[in-house]
Amino acid sequence: MHPFCDSSFHILWSTLTPAAVDPDIALGLEEAKKNIEAICSLDHSSFTYENTIVALENAAESLNRAWGRLNHLDSVDDEPDQRAALNRVLAPVSAFYSSITLNAQLWQVIKAFAASPRYEELSPIQKRHTDETILDFLHSGADLPDDKKARIAEIDARLSQVTQEYSEHVLDSTNAWEL
Repeated sequence: MHPFCDSSFHILWSTLTPAAVDPDIALGLEEAKKNIEAICSLDHSSFTYENTIVALENAAESLNRAWGRLNHLDSVDDEPDQRAALNRVLAPVSAFYSSITLNAQLWQVIKAFAASPRYEELSPIQKRHTDETILDFLHSGADLPDDKKARIAEIDARLSQVTQEYSEHVLDSTNAWEL
């Protein structure tokens, strides 16, 4: 059982323990990577809105659920084992999220779909979704050379780390303050 990844409507908060963090995040990362690889391996003639843009939107669903629950718990019930677990998985999760928009194969799929005749058949909302996805990729550096993409990934990883450290310091300082 993977409580952080569980898609049930009712969340069993008591099962979301620090011991479950590593296996659940690992499962979420594994599923998300497989889903991204599946999009990247599509044949160009088979591109549809559903198997490109929607599939990308849903690719990390399990990871998003697990990561969101872990961060929620961290914000409402900070405790040492949970904090340690979050910090253990922070780097791989941050690296994965950064890698999505820097993935050259995935970017080619998204651009190819947007340039295909099927894009013209989309509803206005679907076109807007596709256009926003393209802008996300562009703003995240998808068209940059590989060396600059590597630098962006480094910056993203460091930013995630210092943001988490800052949050912990603020919380620790708040908890230590007395009137």
